[in-house]
Amino acid sequence: MPQGNLRPQNPASRERRRDEDQQLLAELAAAPALEEAPQSYQYWRGPRDRLPRYGRNERREAELMATRWRQRLDAARRERYGPTAMEQLLDSLGVRRRPDLHRLLRRLGLLAVLATVVMIAAIVATIAFWSGLQPIIPTITGGGGSEAGG
Repeated sequence: MPQGNLRPQNPASRERRRDEDQQLLAELAAAPALEEAPQSYQYWRGPRDRLPRYGRNERREAELMATRWRQRLDAARRERYGPTAMEQLLDSLGVRRRPDLHRLLRRLGLLAVLATVVMIAAIVATIAFWSGLQPIIPTITGGGGSEAGG
């Protein structure tokens, strides 16, 4: 009974097969085409937004895939158009770890909202307690108090 030998017999065909495999792996690992990435990103972002809150596993998978496709979309844009101004600035400063710009902007937005709320609360408190603060202000600023005289 003949045994099937799947390996190529001569070294030239073995080398050609290895080159084909390497080329296929390089294509799979490469950034997707810029035309393909936005549709895939939207595809995975859609279920994430539509899934119910109690479907944690499905939402987590959709979130993970949307994040991966967002990264692939960014890589495809970077490959076609080059680095963004922010990336060029970070490169010139020697920053290796790239911050997630979307997360950074979201956190800065939350920080701005929090600062605004605190400022409004301070203004309202100052207006509400102005009559109680008036006698204290000259003492704090050093413009009042008892004069030492002689």
